[in-house]
Amino acid sequence: MFGGRKSMNETQEGGVTPGGTSGAAPTPPPEPDAPEPDAPEPDTVVSGVPAPLTPSPHVVDRVIKNHVMAAVAAGVVPVPGVDLAAAVGIQIALIRRLSALHGRPFSQNAGKAVVTALTGGAAGVGSGRLAASALKLIPGVGWGVGFVTVPVMNGAATYAVGKVVDRHYREGGALLDLSADAVRDTYAEAVRAGKDLSRRALDTLRRKKKGPTAEDEAGSAA
Repeated sequence: MFGGRKSMNETQEGGVTPGGTSGAAPTPPPEPDAPEPDAPEPDTVVSGVPAPLTPSPHVVDRVIKNHVMAAVAAGVVPVPGVDLAAAVGIQIALIRRLSALHGRPFSQNAGKAVVTALTGGAAGVGSGRLAASALKLIPGVGWGVGFVTVPVMNGAATYAVGKVVDRHYREGGALLDLSADAVRDTYAEAVRAGKDLSRRALDTLRRKKKGPTAEDEAGSAA
């Protein structure tokens, strides 16, 4: 009985524990490794936001031209208003594609706001497209003018939207900080260049619908 008490006292004084281990305090776990100096803090990583990219100008030009062709084709739709609505959808799709190429965030609302701001009044394109679309209601001359003017203006506006957005992204901007007033001159200049491209696109579209002309066949034979 007394021997048992002595053994317990020895344990309390730092002797051997009942489990056979030393009575010293356990060794604390090692400290975690410190992060690398250049490693970003966890709260600086924004999930879901792509890193900015720099696409090839050749790739961007091809994407813009493909959407110009689609906008020109939409302008041939005989129903006034539908031709313009289709063009707006194509322009928003173009901005979405450019945003992906540049690795920039995109939202449908932001894309629509940019299209509305750029095409609504700059260089008189917005009112001109509405008037030309309305001409399709007038048989004869109205049809002829409407079916030529609307496709060209649709294509020109689409080309200008693409060029402005691409340049804005290359300068480090984002959709939400694109100011239509700040790019008005750039947009107007791009519209002028886009008209030439759109006229050629319209000619190509007509050839595809009508088939090759005698002049085309003669040129191919030569």
